[in-house]
Amino acid sequence: MPPFSAAAREHDLRVAKAAAGGLSTLFFPKTDTMRGNTGDGYAAAARAGADLVDMEQVQFLPFCLASPPSYEGLLVGEPSTACFLGVLRDRHGKVILDGVYMRTRAECSAAIMRAVADGRGTDMGGAYLDMTGNAKLPKSGPYFMRYLETAMPSAYRTARQALPKPAVQCAEPWEVRPAAHYMMGGIRVNADGASVGGPDAGTIDAGIAGLFAAGQSMGGVFGANRLGSTALTENVVFGLRAGANAAAAARGAKTEADAAPAFQPLIDAYQARFGQAGTEAPAVLKKELQDTAWDCIGPARTAASLDRMDRVIADLTARAGKSAIPDYGLWNQSFVEFAELTNLLDVARAVSAAARERDASVGGHVRLDRGDVSLLSAPYSTVVRRAGGGAGQVRFSAFRAARPRTPIGRLIAIRLGDAWRKAQNRALKMLPDGVLDGILEKRYQAILGPGNKAKEIAPGSPAGAVADPPQ
Repeated sequence: MPPFSAAAREHDLRVAKAAAGGLSTLFFPKTDTMRGNTGDGYAAAARAGADLVDMEQVQFLPFCLASPPSYEGLLVGEPSTACFLGVLRDRHGKVILDGVYMRTRAECSAAIMRAVADGRGTDMGGAYLDMTGNAKLPKSGPYFMRYLETAMPSAYRTARQALPKPAVQCAEPWEVRPAAHYMMGGIRVNADGASVGGPDAGTIDAGIAGLFAAGQSMGGVFGANRLGSTALTENVVFGLRAGANAAAAARGAKTEADAAPAFQPLIDAYQARFGQAGTEAPAVLKKELQDTAWDCIGPARTAASLDRMDRVIADLTARAGKSAIPDYGLWNQSFVEFAELTNLLDVARAVSAAARERDASVGGHVRLDRGDVSLLSAPYSTVVRRAGGGAGQVRFSAFRAARPRTPIGRLIAIRLGDAWRKAQNRALKMLPDGVLDGILEKRYQAILGPGNKAKEIAPGSPAGAVADPPQ
């Protein structure tokens, strides 16, 4: 493997295609994604003046491990795998959410984080997923365990490796906590992957000429909720579209002859960081940012938490300018940490600005101090755009871009279906244990089929949370 070398370089490009999406490292270690998701694509595009869309919409999977440290953030289940009798409990054993398998991921995450905010969370800042009611029934219990083992085999393997034997056997609850999984927001583009700006659907003329995005770098495809495995389709469809249109744009574009002077101040600013004798360690500042981001713009938010986030961002930005960075390029991890910190600060600003503009809960955005968005309210996307800022700091302004309305009949049907499922679950739990056990035995037999194996559930998929409609 060749050694890593850090240096600032200028590249003359006719077009640029961003494919470096994801920002879940902003919440590390409370994430199941790779460490390199530091928001680089969003930050670079925003500094260039591109619009970002739906930046408040981060998907958190609710049932991830809170400990041990080597397993922190890893997925161990979905609402569906909690099955018919699974509930969430606070540190005192009180039920904070029942009928878990009929709940959305956001409902589960919000219940956990609300308990934490009230001082009723576990020692690791989570809650207890209690599935003992499923396992203890004599007839249906063994079928439940078979379902749990086969519905999400990789998640169950993780649980077996990390949890004590009684927990794995569902004889005691699991300590769980949400974890950042996917970013629905991103660079604002059209159906061809080209940067757009302006009101409503936006136009290319108001975007950044020559900028394209695909994959998790682009925003707006999933609205407020991404269903499992659709990101793979998005990568193929919009990767091809953005690539083909970027190539066509490159063939017809000309590189400006005087582009170099515009980039020289940026190059000089980065080069000046090498050998900087500072008093701050970028890695330490990054950890402070990650801890605060989890508390303030994580699975649950309030106006007060957003205010705190903005104050911490301002403080960390000032301290980042005093970072100590060695005077060499080869394997300069301090410079890498500084560059990632800079990008994470910018995306944290963007998420905070969008979360402030979205003053009701919808999809992956949960406001503990506000209610859910009304069925009758006009749908919109949040858009954030650079609004100034000096060296090393970007400020954002936010506005709303209208989106097409989902037919009211479809929304009502979704709500009625959800209410009916929950009513059925409540009625089921009122039955005597013997009757309930027999009914659940037959249900599990139907689910497992003749092969005694459940159909696998992909993380984030519709099957993982039947109450999660596309937003």
